[in-house]
Amino acid sequence: MSIASEITRINANISAAYDACEDKGAAIPQTRNSANLANTIANIASLSFEIVQTKPAQNIKTNVIYLIPKADAETDNVYDEWIYVNNGWELIGSTAIDLSDYYTAEEVDEAIFEAIPDIAEKMDLAINGRPRISDNKGQAFYTNDTIGFKTSVSQFSPTQTIEAYTTDYIDSLVGITANDVAGLQADFENKVFTRLAGAVGKTAGANFNTFPMYGGRKRCNVADDGTINAYYGDAGYTEDGTNGQVMVCQPAFWYKVVPLKLEKNTNGIGFHIRKANYYVSGVPKAGFKRHPLFYDENGNAVDYVLLSAYEGSMYDASEATYVDDYVDEISYAAGDMLCSVAGKRPISGKLTGMGSRTKLETMANNRGTGWHLDTYKSVAANQLLMMVEFGALNTQSAVGRGVVDNTGNVPNRPCLTGSTSSLGNATGMAASTVYDTGDTPHTTEGEVAVSYRGQENPWGNLFKHINGINLWGNGAMGAGQVYISDGFTYNDNSHSGNYKATGISVADRFNGWISAFGYGSEEYDWVMICSEANGASNLPVGDYIYASVDLNAYRAPRSGGDWNDGSNAGGFYLNCGNQSGYSNKDTGGRLLYVPTAIV
Repeated sequence: MSIASEITRINANISAAYDACEDKGAAIPQTRNSANLANTIANIASLSFEIVQTKPAQNIKTNVIYLIPKADAETDNVYDEWIYVNNGWELIGSTAIDLSDYYTAEEVDEAIFEAIPDIAEKMDLAINGRPRISDNKGQAFYTNDTIGFKTSVSQFSPTQTIEAYTTDYIDSLVGITANDVAGLQADFENKVFTRLAGAVGKTAGANFNTFPMYGGRKRCNVADDGTINAYYGDAGYTEDGTNGQVMVCQPAFWYKVVPLKLEKNTNGIGFHIRKANYYVSGVPKAGFKRHPLFYDENGNAVDYVLLSAYEGSMYDASEATYVDDYVDEISYAAGDMLCSVAGKRPISGKLTGMGSRTKLETMANNRGTGWHLDTYKSVAANQLLMMVEFGALNTQSAVGRGVVDNTGNVPNRPCLTGSTSSLGNATGMAASTVYDTGDTPHTTEGEVAVSYRGQENPWGNLFKHINGINLWGNGAMGAGQVYISDGFTYNDNSHSGNYKATGISVADRFNGWISAFGYGSEEYDWVMICSEANGASNLPVGDYIYASVDLNAYRAPRSGGDWNDGSNAGGFYLNCGNQSGYSNKDTGGRLLYVPTAIV
């Protein structure tokens, strides 16, 4: 008798016992077949496995399943399963796993994207009792405002009206409350931006200080070992470097991106975001992720990072002085350091051998453990915070143009650091800006520095080199796919190893105004890089991009724009057209300090 048939017999007996109870009202006979049942259970419980090369001819155990290697196995550890029953051998199975009928991860992803429009249609019918106006299957999560920020939409014909899901409904789906989360819905197609959750009714500035990622952001003095010596407003706080580097303490935050409409990128890879909700929180929330900026070199979570208050200047270690590359004839020597202090000219690539991102990273590392050139993760975190607080993506309109109109009546070079010292932790434009020691202060918008919550010139004045991001293309990825590094090991020309593909390609045109961000996967939903450039100078983003069409090489993006980029500049402006070793007088960098977590 086989194990299978014995179990079948036992099940039949148990079923008969239950039938008897139901028919006669009698108790289940506890002893019925108890001996057989006990013996069977004992036999099953004592089953074991043994690996042998051939079926044994003697000392055969009837409670052992013998595993014999398959003679034609293409891989290791594949066995036939034999058992000795009724005085003979029976083949009962194999350890081989047949995956031929299973989907790959890529096939599952594709199926999900194909199915979502149909799911959305069923949701419409179930919740609203109406059909969808348009489906565009395979193109979007939701289309034509079937999920949106208004109670109705007007872009259809007069006879067509649909009810849109409210933002409260969307918030409830993702477990968001108004008290500790700030959000923004970005409708790129209709150029409309709507505050969500705790941001509703608030204006940028002091209203957002109730959220720790905003109100807890402060300028501070930092020693080279990472010790915070003083905060802005404390006794002993200085900005000349005598009490440490001038940095901005940015508390960790958590975020969530909810794509509401995606469209396939037909000129590259991935998707265009047509509509999405963006949320940030100063506390962990279900469904939210810690922003990738807040992990140390060992991959452990940290509670804060330190952003540079000022664009990076250079300290010449051998001469024990700060340098001005528009006046001094300098070159890099071991020990020279990247700095963040007021009253200095930012270092650039004006002089040969200076200003590349590799050189700037080395100068930052010279300060000690945890010091780096700024990274794309830092830039992206700043972008997310700004857009949610401003309620829009055009940072120049929200704060000021920045140093971007330096074309005629002022020297064609970056201004000195420190114009925004009096702003402290606040956002705004400097009262005046100077371009040289003794220079007449400039007060015209477009010639004065700006600051976002303590960080001077996040756009304008100089392009900023950023680490941890490479673009690479094989001629069929638009202007290159975006690759992000895990950790703090950098290679200018790499798209493998610790550099991971995001599934996003840059807009495949030489230049243009941003009209959509790319989307590749949830893992990289924090990446906000232009995938389409059909916008305008004001909306939906109001920033520019340069790129290399049909890229078949490496590129290194630079952020923000320089002193004469005008309206092109802004918090989302990237120049993606230069080779990795680019060095020029229009480009510098800034410091980043990431503490090491205590675990």
